[in-house]
Amino acid sequence: MVTALRHKEFGLTSVPFAEPAWYRGVPTPYYNENHAAFRNKCREFIDTEIIPFCDDWDEAGGFPVEELRIKAAKAGVLAPWAPTELGGTPPTGGWDDFMLLIWIDETTRCGCGGVTLVLFQIAYMSVPHTLHYGSNMLKDKFAAPVIKGTAGMCITLTEPEGGSDLANLKTTAVKTKDGRFYEVTGQKKFITGGN
Repeated sequence: MVTALRHKEFGLTSVPFAEPAWYRGVPTPYYNENHAAFRNKCREFIDTEIIPFCDDWDEAGGFPVEELRIKAAKAGVLAPWAPTELGGTPPTGGWDDFMLLIWIDETTRCGCGGVTLVLFQIAYMSVPHTLHYGSNMLKDKFAAPVIKGTAGMCITLTEPEGGSDLANLKTTAVKTKDGRFYEVTGQKKFITGGN
């Protein structure tokens, strides 16, 4: 039998039911004290480093992404999903699907979608492919700097003809006859995270 924990109420807002039920003290069999500690860590970073500046960044049309990457990595919230040997900072108790839900809830609550996407989500969407399929050289050269916050990652999906519909991409990458390179043919419209 799983025991349902009742956590202390946390982060209540004036918007009814805007926070997950367990934040409001509803008993949960899924979230333990490690989850609550990670939630607090994420909330503190967003409240301190992002929310006070969102409006100014929107007005300016940009934000200090390089500086924020380093701060987020040091705070343990940039890549908590990544392995420690490459610079990841998994929360106490390990990374699980409930930690992911907390990370998404807390990083997106700032209401500044571009910042959230570029700072946190692009790496989470793209680096795991390298971690799963890449060689050690690719992991060390490309994945580790992104995980550590010393480099960024971009996504180039959108095409003029089909938008971001991945099933209908027209761009191709074909190996050259000597097998050493890829010849890329196609057009892209937006490069998310590519300043």
